[in-house]
Amino acid sequence: MAYREKLAWLTLGMMAVAYTVYFTWLSIAMRHGEPALLSILLPFGIIAGTQGIIVAAASAVLTSRARRAGEAGADERDRAIARRGTSAA
Repeated sequence: MAYREKLAWLTLGMMAVAYTVYFTWLSIAMRHGEPALLSILLPFGIIAGTQGIIVAAASAVLTSRARRAGEAGADERDRAIARRGTSAA
């Protein structure tokens, strides 16, 4: 698996875990009454920050393990995806 693909899967997995935890917590909090804005935003900030730190640390580990792949430019598949996205935009 290419470095960029590993990084994309890592980010997707961490987003799924982080926001599953957050929305599960939020649904439990909603059952006990209407939570205040601060009690909604504070856990979101903590979970999002934790997710960002974990993704940054794991991407550093991925980069150190595959130094050449991490520094390599976009391959043909990445350029094709970018070209198609640009034309659709």
